[in-house]
Amino acid sequence: MKRFLMVMAASMAIVSTAAIAQEQPAKPVSPSVQAALDWLALVDQGEYGPSWDTAAAYLKQVVPQDQWVQALSAARVPFEGFVSRQFVSSSPTTTLEGGPDGEYDVLVFQSAFTKKADATETMTIMKDSDGTWHVAGYSIR
Repeated sequence: MKRFLMVMAASMAIVSTAAIAQEQPAKPVSPSVQAALDWLALVDQGEYGPSWDTAAAYLKQVVPQDQWVQALSAARVPFEGFVSRQFVSSSPTTTLEGGPDGEYDVLVFQSAFTKKADATETMTIMKDSDGTWHVAGYSIR
């Protein structure tokens, strides 16, 4: 009987801990991750031109809009509709090969699409001179 009560007390502690964990709000998303998610929402809707409009100033200086739209369309259209996306990692840095020094965050998402169940999206987010984060690079595999 004593053992039963100890097991029952331990079970109640686990259940109440799980309930408390579920009630806590989700961890806030960093500004760089939020910028990436906002940009991805455009791309998920096939809004490739507007995705260039909201990109980092540096990207817009080195990649003309028509080339961006063509490359992004070629990368995304074959996968068809967006299904899901899970944030994997963030790697802040101040230098990137081929780019100017600055504040960057290289983000990785594990994603699923109608015709590609397991895709990895890697994004470089850059803090522009106005202090806001914008996409400076995108790849999908």
